Amino acid sequence: MSKTKEKLYVAAAQLFSSKGFDSTTTKEIAELAGVSEMTLFRQFKTKENLFREVGNKYVFEPTFGHLFKDQLTYDLVTDFTKVAMRHHEVLTKNKRMVLMNMRSASLHVGDEPDVLDIPMELHKHVVQYIRVMQKKGLVVDQNPETLSTGFLALAVGTFLMESFFTSQLVDSVSLGKAVENYCKGISKSS
Repeated sequence: MSKTKEKLYVAAAQLFSSKGFDSTTTKEIAELAGVSEMTLFRQFKTKENLFREVGNKYVFEPTFGHLFKDQLTYDLVTDFTKVAMRHHEVLTKNKRMVLMNMRSASLHVGDEPDVLDIPMELHKHVVQYIRVMQKKGLVVDQNPETLSTGFLALAVGTFLMESFFTSQLVDSVSLGKAVENYCKGISKSS
């Protein structure tokens, strides 16, 4: 990765976190990175693209890349519990940015905010894992994309309940139990 792109990532992450997406301008990002605004647009085309790449670089890659490469046991409950707990931790750690994304009108496509779209890289990894488990005869033969979306919604739902209601309603134990129940529902041995 070029030094210029890295400087833009760092500047954008800092400004998006402190000011929010809508209040941050591409001019401010470029100035903080020490590059021209035209350079920013050559690298990312739009502020929205930069926002998504920053999220992917600072959230997905360090958090989930290693998990899917080295830590899978191919025990459905064990693996899905690891993924759900990690996903929930990431959402909680980045709560301000996630909630800002939900509230930023300019990040919405149609009527739905992008934050409710499961991060595509995570979704792709879970879909691939489900396909492997289906080939092993351990998961029901249903659409893997649908199964992945339902599974990942558990962590998002837990995060949203904690954020907007009360953390007394949910905790890591209830998320773990929800994952266990979900796994029973999609397991061929159920």
